[in-house]
Amino acid sequence: MSAKKLDSRGILDRRGKKLVSAIKQDMVDKGLVDTGAALRGVKYKTDGKSLTVSWLARTKYLVLGRGPGGRPPFDLIRDWVVRKLDPPPDKVWPVAAAICKKIETEGTAIYRGKKKGLSIEIIRDGAVKAITNGIRTDYKQQISKKIKKSWR
Repeated sequence: MSAKKLDSRGILDRRGKKLVSAIKQDMVDKGLVDTGAALRGVKYKTDGKSLTVSWLARTKYLVLGRGPGGRPPFDLIRDWVVRKLDPPPDKVWPVAAAICKKIETEGTAIYRGKKKGLSIEIIRDGAVKAITNGIRTDYKQQISKKIKKSWR
């Protein structure tokens, strides 16, 4: 019987796809998608030995919110107001300014606990379980196939 390597890259690749899909679905389910940049920014890579999931740095605000202190970038808030609220042109600036002031003094709704953020704990704990169980299952299946082939 020849010793063949197990396909760890394929196993980690499948688990990475499932994990990224779960993170994106959590973002969609909680209404945390605006321009789609955060969704597109969730990625994974594997070298066959490890699995790394990454996302845009600003995604942390979807998890923790933004605390009070310092004004958020006005241009980003103004663009959000236009996309989400679609006020008349003469109301865009005052609405955006009011939202900036509210965030500056009180933080975002996620920070204040008024809205659920991206649940990183659930994703982390669920990912560890899904990945380890999935890898265990995938390896068992590969080993079983190799044993069956060696007996033929």
